[in-house]
Amino acid sequence: MENNLLFANNRKEFIQEFMAGMEQMGCDFQIDTANSGLEAVKYLREKRYKVVVTGMNLSTFGGAKLIAYLNEHFPQTICMVYTRRVEPAYLKLLVNELRVFRIFQKPTSSQQLYDAIQEGFLLYEKGEAVRQERCRIDQEFRQAAQKIAELEAVCQERPQEKEAFVHFMQGMLHAFQKDLKSKLSEEEKKRLLRYDGEILQWLLQRIPARAAGEQALAGIQQELKHAFCHPECQQDLEIQIENAPVQLPAEFFLRLHFALWLVIKRFSLLSGIYRAIVHISFQEGQPSQAQATLTIRCPEGLWGRMHNDNLEYAMTDVSYKILEHMVRKFSHTAEETTVVYCLEF
Repeated sequence: MENNLLFANNRKEFIQEFMAGMEQMGCDFQIDTANSGLEAVKYLREKRYKVVVTGMNLSTFGGAKLIAYLNEHFPQTICMVYTRRVEPAYLKLLVNELRVFRIFQKPTSSQQLYDAIQEGFLLYEKGEAVRQERCRIDQEFRQAAQKIAELEAVCQERPQEKEAFVHFMQGMLHAFQKDLKSKLSEEEKKRLLRYDGEILQWLLQRIPARAAGEQALAGIQQELKHAFCHPECQQDLEIQIENAPVQLPAEFFLRLHFALWLVIKRFSLLSGIYRAIVHISFQEGQPSQAQATLTIRCPEGLWGRMHNDNLEYAMTDVSYKILEHMVRKFSHTAEETTVVYCLEF
């Protein structure tokens, strides 16, 4: 979508002055003009705009009503006010409730208006990128819902697997909804949503299937090492297994695989350098219960940096919220260069 703008003002001399100023600035975006609120609404119904600059004393449809209409029907559009006078008491309404990006009182230089419009275009593009990312993840959730329906049809004789998958999705949905309400910047939200998408995509590609115990464990080892063991990049992973069972339900191995992948994946994003040792121990006589201990060594100062970074903290919080749905118990201890995760299944 090309950069475009709608300028609405009931004073023809304001419109002419604005157009002349933009021409002087050598603007490279498309401009449409409306001399009444009603005409502005007509334009908005026919065309999408990235930025709308409006006066307040519009005829037939006042400036405040036009902004409220934009907020309701075109919330992605960046709204600015350019008027002769704004009462101080009105500023709070415009900024807090009507979500106006910039407010200018005449006289304002063409340079100031032009710079603000360019900022508006950039803000629109950032918001659009986040909206597209949300749409992508929404689509993946719809696909997940469809897969759940398919599982209900084909897994009637395997209720444990179906129940486990539903728990996975509940954990993901909870974390996803929390991300959308977070106070991060738009760029940070975009990166956070991308992380959510990676987690969900991993899960969607591994719908529960029957597998023998030793075969499933070998597959988990192979996949984790392929994903996270790269000695040439100072990324090392060792996996130890004790009392491996001969046979267990597939959903157990999915939970085990997913929880291990999630912890190591999160840590690999925090630090490009690590050495991880995973010890998986199955209880004799109760093979469906297991404990996994992950000992990860990292560069000095990593944890202090993480706690001062809102995005890193939020991504870690997403991982932990999901783990609450995956395992019976989850805990971790951290020192300057070592962190130990304990997962009980």
